[in-house]
Amino acid sequence: MENQMEMLSITASPSNNEEPGTRSNNENDEQRSIDKSRDVNQRAAWNMLSTKICYLVSITNSINIGIVKEKLLRQNMIRGKHLFCHFILQAQLTSSQKTHVYATLVAVINLELPEIGELVLNRFIMKFKSAYFEKNYAAWFSCLIFIGHLINHSVADEMLGVELLTLIFEQQTTFSFEIMRVAIQFLEICGKNISYVFQKWLTEILNKIHNFVNDKQIDIEDCKCLNLRLSKLLNNQFNPKYLDLVPPYACQTTHFSTLNSVENNESYTIGYRYDPEYESNEKKYILELQKYDDEEESVDYY
Repeated sequence: MENQMEMLSITASPSNNEEPGTRSNNENDEQRSIDKSRDVNQRAAWNMLSTKICYLVSITNSINIGIVKEKLLRQNMIRGKHLFCHFILQAQLTSSQKTHVYATLVAVINLELPEIGELVLNRFIMKFKSAYFEKNYAAWFSCLIFIGHLINHSVADEMLGVELLTLIFEQQTTFSFEIMRVAIQFLEICGKNISYVFQKWLTEILNKIHNFVNDKQIDIEDCKCLNLRLSKLLNNQFNPKYLDLVPPYACQTTHFSTLNSVENNESYTIGYRYDPEYESNEKKYILELQKYDDEEESVDYY
């Protein structure tokens, strides 16, 4: 019963438009004076952390990504990394039209906390693998496109894209118009990056898609639509939908996760756990952020 209550607190979201946990300066001073060595106080802080991360992910859009990023970093994202990963995955599966937005948020977080970018990538690889072998097409389509955006942002390596499409094209008996459409969409997103290193492989994959589209009995209008998009890819005309919010001078950390390097039995705990070194870990997080930001301000703003 206790675990059920914790899960409820994790998935709950605010019922109004006000940001949860926003306090006056006096209230913030009071919170800092609370003894966080006590389990009850840590549990309350955890519930607030999960609620705020859930809220910030849910309100993310193409306009406020920079603000959301700063607000997220003012939470202890190392402590809440599994929560962030959980809410990003949940949001992506339910709001796939905002895939490029969520991927961009992960990319800008990855600039400062690569540990979190890698965790999100690995979690999506795990979800893709389980959904693919369970033939949950909607889920693995969604994960594939998200990973494509991470490759485009250089959060994931191009080799992962090669692995993913190679796996899909090994099972020729499962080919369908929808799978070809998603494969084309994937290459529209990250094919340019892949072409820099794997041009020969990319040409072979595009030829396979071309042969399928023109050999199978599919609707003529669908065929024309796919061929138009395919011809652009064959001519190296990539036009991904993404938000270019990573500064050109920034050094993005690329993770070299592969299908084989990520195990489905890896633990992703999103429930509350008591931390005997709570205060020490909070200070470590502040010091970690200071590597990227000279400002020591740790309060919410605007």
